[in-house]
Amino acid sequence: MKLFSKTAAVSVVLTALAVSPALAQSTLNWPTGEFTSYRLDSGSARNAGASQAVVFEDLVVVDHAAWMRLYFGAVELEAGSFVRMTSLRDNEVQKLDAAGLAMWHNTSAYFNGDAVYLEVVAAPGTKNHVALDRVAVYLPPAETRGPCASDDCGICNGDDRVLSYELWAGRIMPVGCTGSVYNTASCVVSAGHCADGNDDDVIQFNVPMSGSSCQTYNPPVAEQFPITNHQFVNGGVGNDWSVMTTGTNSLGETPYSRYGEYRPIATSLGSTGNPVAVWGYGVDNSDPTRSQVQQTDSGTIVARYSTYYTHNVDITYGDSGSALIKNDEIIGIITHCSYNCGSYATRTDLAAFAAARSSLCPGVDTSPPAPDPMTFSTPPTAISANDIQMESTSGIDAQPAGAVPVRHQHRAPANLEHRPRSTPTPGSRPTRPTATRSRPGTANCRP
Repeated sequence: MKLFSKTAAVSVVLTALAVSPALAQSTLNWPTGEFTSYRLDSGSARNAGASQAVVFEDLVVVDHAAWMRLYFGAVELEAGSFVRMTSLRDNEVQKLDAAGLAMWHNTSAYFNGDAVYLEVVAAPGTKNHVALDRVAVYLPPAETRGPCASDDCGICNGDDRVLSYELWAGRIMPVGCTGSVYNTASCVVSAGHCADGNDDDVIQFNVPMSGSSCQTYNPPVAEQFPITNHQFVNGGVGNDWSVMTTGTNSLGETPYSRYGEYRPIATSLGSTGNPVAVWGYGVDNSDPTRSQVQQTDSGTIVARYSTYYTHNVDITYGDSGSALIKNDEIIGIITHCSYNCGSYATRTDLAAFAAARSSLCPGVDTSPPAPDPMTFSTPPTAISANDIQMESTSGIDAQPAGAVPVRHQHRAPANLEHRPRSTPTPGSRPTRPTATRSRPGTANCRP
């Protein structure tokens, strides 16, 4: 396993997923991969010469891994020195100096394949030291498997999602969520439970198709950006949100400077019956190659409450953090799914959520909507395909205790523009099942 090593010590031990809270809480999102202890130490790597030189090199290998990410322990890189990592699968390269490693929280981007060539490149007259502690990997099962999840919580009367290629909506790894760029500063909004306990998240764009056993694959290094800071609340339905800042990719670009796209926070509220849409990275039980790949669906707002919306857009595990979009603006954040066609999205005008955006990304947020003039004394009840009966009074929305999501009766077309963009060409798309599904109970689960 060890090639080109100069005074390196290596040990490999597979460890349980529970070592990371983000990876252990599979019911809250759709985490991907596991940690492998991997001890590799460069020792004191000196460059006594007069020009830049490679002073340490080794091959990091975990047999049969679909992808790999390096986690460093002790790192000492003097000015002008850097680590260089190269995937042997597709020759993707990432270079990180001391500042870059700090921005990436002493981790690398995600590399496809089971081998990464690691080098320490030293500036003249410098002494450097790099120690690898562990790697994150995805080890596919021995046999092709499916479905990718145990149920279809959040899918409303058949899965209508289609592949999409929006460059403001990214996949957050390793937690397995979705995030949306909402301003020119490349700030991101997502769900609170997607940020809770995590300090190593990466947001990816132009995500390629997954494997037949639901295993994810990664885009080029230039399509990956570290999450550098966040504020969040993980408080359940109606109080589940996060605001994140992003670092730069391997070319020194931010998501907005690279793609030039974002979706702003809405300046007006959504109302019952309004057309809405979601772009997210949910799992897919009908086609594993689409699992945790960007897809979109449209629907309507079922009801509006004081801190959240219910809606009938198809979402499921992995879509947590996706933006609920109305008229190309973000009115909510997808957080919880329901079996009764009434999944949940935290409202973006929630006071604490708006304050966090102003605090973390000052001067670039849109103003929050005006106070809501409506209140629901009881949950609205659907009485026909186009008629919803509800009671309204003055004041602000009152959140009903024990509210049961309304069963979807009619899905009006969203009439929202989908703008396909260049990505790795996906395979042919099989016909999706159209049979109507029904599930007992009203249990809620986080996608």
